[in-house]
Amino acid sequence: MERKDKHGKKPLVVLDFDGTLVPIVRNPSDASIEPSALSHLKALSKHTQIVILTGRPAAFVSRQLGVLCVGVIGLHGNRAKSSEGIRRLLAIAKKCFSQVNGVLIEKKPAGFAVHYRNAPGKKQVRVKKELALFAKRANAMVIAGRKCVEFMPLGSTTKSEVLEGMIKANPHLRILYVGDDISDAKAIHNAQKYSNFTGALVRSSEVRANGVEKIERQALFSFLQKHIGDSKNKP
Repeated sequence: MERKDKHGKKPLVVLDFDGTLVPIVRNPSDASIEPSALSHLKALSKHTQIVILTGRPAAFVSRQLGVLCVGVIGLHGNRAKSSEGIRRLLAIAKKCFSQVNGVLIEKKPAGFAVHYRNAPGKKQVRVKKELALFAKRANAMVIAGRKCVEFMPLGSTTKSEVLEGMIKANPHLRILYVGDDISDAKAIHNAQKYSNFTGALVRSSEVRANGVEKIERQALFSFLQKHIGDSKNKP
């Protein structure tokens, strides 16, 4: 039997990808959805609408989902279009960081991300400080992440804006959101004022977010199943 809220509509589940649906890996291109997660998604899709909201290009995630009926919003909700300013910034970032041991620069259609997770411990601290100075001077939108910093054109959409747009467009629909990153924490914090919203953050020592519920990544689908079942009794 389909689980619906009191208005007769399926709840909407919105999920991040890296660190939420899939574990964080050393090389972002190696991230892949585990078979068990695919099975859970398939089962949930029979009872709910599911959307993956990610900084990844939508095509990368869609390929892993196959024919599974799950919506994907990539690049934080932005169109896959870079700018001359971002291309110049990428060239500078490569000169500054590409030779640093353990630093990886991930080029994206609308920008790029500098990952420093694989750098040695003490060097991570130095790279983080240097990235903060680099970001301060950058004429770009800067999105801080878990041991990475992403750069996109000024005026780009954020996850928080996309999520709030979904909530406002569906005021009578129960919306669940789970993420793990700094941008996810901000999105959840900003959305908590809406009575039809429930959010949680995958627990991590890398992201602090007061006032946001934390869950273990392994408990993701238990959390979703509990709240989907409860949604019938919530406004």
